[in-house]
Amino acid sequence: MKIPGKDDFAKRVITVGGGKGGVGKSIVASNLALAIAQTGSRVVLVDCDLGAANQHVLFGIDRPKPGIQGLLDRKIDSLDDGLTPTPHPNLQLVAGTGASVGAANINHGEKQRIIRRIRAITADVILIDVGAGVSYNVLDFFEQGAQRLLVVTPQVTSIQTAYSFLKGAVMRTLQHHAEKSSELELLAPAAKSGENEKVSQILARVRDQSPALAESIDKVLLKFGAQIVGNQVFESGQTGIFHAITRMIQDFLGITVPILGTVRASRRIRESVNLRKPMMLGAKDDDTRAFQQMAEALLAEDVAIDDLLFEEAVGDTPDEARPASRAASGKAPPRPPQRPSLAPSGASGEASHDGSEDAFDRTPTTAPKIRVPPAVPALPTTASPAAPSLVDATAAPPPARPSTSGLLDPYMRRSARVEVDWTGSLRDGSGVRPVHIVEISDGGAVVQTAQSLELGQDLTLVFEQIPTQPQARVKVIRRSATGFVLEGEIPLTVTAAAAPAQAPRRLAG
Repeated sequence: MKIPGKDDFAKRVITVGGGKGGVGKSIVASNLALAIAQTGSRVVLVDCDLGAANQHVLFGIDRPKPGIQGLLDRKIDSLDDGLTPTPHPNLQLVAGTGASVGAANINHGEKQRIIRRIRAITADVILIDVGAGVSYNVLDFFEQGAQRLLVVTPQVTSIQTAYSFLKGAVMRTLQHHAEKSSELELLAPAAKSGENEKVSQILARVRDQSPALAESIDKVLLKFGAQIVGNQVFESGQTGIFHAITRMIQDFLGITVPILGTVRASRRIRESVNLRKPMMLGAKDDDTRAFQQMAEALLAEDVAIDDLLFEEAVGDTPDEARPASRAASGKAPPRPPQRPSLAPSGASGEASHDGSEDAFDRTPTTAPKIRVPPAVPALPTTASPAAPSLVDATAAPPPARPSTSGLLDPYMRRSARVEVDWTGSLRDGSGVRPVHIVEISDGGAVVQTAQSLELGQDLTLVFEQIPTQPQARVKVIRRSATGFVLEGEIPLTVTAAAAPAQAPRRLAG
């Protein structure tokens, strides 16, 4: 096999995980891959759901070429040789392993070989559909993405396992970046923390003990790159749950995980599974536009190939399946052969290719207790007596407020996000930028503009369509699928001006 050069690697790697089965992870992955391919990018969708691969089924492909299984069986040495065409010319598939007994139980060496071959695929975008659960294989496949998508539904079981999955992914990545056994010992309390302990507070104590490790932790958390895709949304108010999840994750894990987009519960999506034809191959509507917006937002983000992963891949040869190591790159001294366990006595890790245990594979994951009724909607806006209601008076009454006994309750906003269609402008010392305002809430707005905005930029948002032209000081905090997200206190005159007959609908940001 030709040893790949850096230019041979995909420009962008996106991973899609879900914590548990049944959240629609594979459906999101297949339709998102198609949406990206429809922009003209060369996309390869890799099915890494070991033992339960079904992407070929979703595309109506009965006999895919040997993909991951072919690589494990040594029938192919490069995944470029195992690419299966799909109905879209810009999208190819690497099929996963079938339902054979033990298919999911690959060893450490096999896992590293799969990872290196995935990174060497020739494409503009590689999108990896990882398996369900929090096993080390799943977490390590999820870690490969510079952009990592977590599919979550509004149900409490999905929220619970999504947090466990993300905590495991964060700790796994921190362990992989640890240079010394002493650093792993400092990370152990965070890895073994209980379900209601805040990892962010434990890591704060680690920072006090090791400034060098603190710097590494900050870099890892800053560019962790995770985003939420809310799936199976039955009504617009449920988007408030996903926003609450992002605030809980920030509080417990210390990482920012914005919402990339939401996908409503749709009969068309359900039927596409039985028809074995992804929805994105059919007519365009609100459901397909949600995926198009997410694809555009992902492609608009600047990402860089992980140099560490590149160096590991270059060091691979066809007959070797070595565990990944920074020592091989020359960037860090060799690690000690034995490292302290990060799990309680009796915890098991996965076997490496030579029969030994992978010292990284010892991360227990627990989730905070979250008691949220299924399909809990966001809290409706309560208008002041002098202001018109933001909800259509002829519409059905809003559902009851969620219980405040659950852990998620403190993170629920007390005001709704409302979709609008307004003109406005952003102003600062450099001039005036016209914008289209598409969403408002008490705490900010989402705007679309042809001009680029910088994260952290302070601006004045002027609502020019409102007669008094109220203003708000805002800061650009991120880019979502629907536009730039601005944070700031929005005047009551603005929220009150939302048309009463304009019932909020599903938002993709």
